[in-house]
Amino acid sequence: MIENVYITHRSVLYNLEPIGIGSELVESLTSYLTRIAFEHDTTVGHLVNKLLIPTINKEYLLRSSDLGGNRFYEGAKTINGYMENSMTVVKAMQTLTNRNDIEELTLIKWRDIVPLRELLKKDLAWCPKCIKEWKESSKKVYYPIIWFLDIVKVCPIHSCYLIDVCPSFLRNKIF
Repeated sequence: MIENVYITHRSVLYNLEPIGIGSELVESLTSYLTRIAFEHDTTVGHLVNKLLIPTINKEYLLRSSDLGGNRFYEGAKTINGYMENSMTVVKAMQTLTNRNDIEELTLIKWRDIVPLRELLKKDLAWCPKCIKEWKESSKKVYYPIIWFLDIVKVCPIHSCYLIDVCPSFLRNKIF
């Protein structure tokens, strides 16, 4: 007789552990989607259109995906926030990865504390020192949710300004 056998269902996507849960540099949901796509050797667009949108199963997204539209992408950065689309994507990713900590990659738990107005940046910004250190120490490069917050202008680790323009672009720009 076999005792204590636990059978769990297999996840559709890899059960990747999110980076930095419980820290000030917790990974953002958009970063997690990017890492999942990379690990599956596919594009984020393919992951979203072929797995995420069908799992969400909302008619307007299905129709847009079938017709080549970009309804999902128009509000993609807001999935890191706490609106309905955040909760919808969290539930879908929990289903696809068989993880229960995906909500930690959003601001959902802060929805009753932090006002939505001007919460998220309009453009990406990042700490070049964090990225350099992660690369040099062979750590995963990712995008923490704190870098999405409009109010955050300085890296909490390095006390340097976040940048929003690629340095190689600036070096190659002809004035």
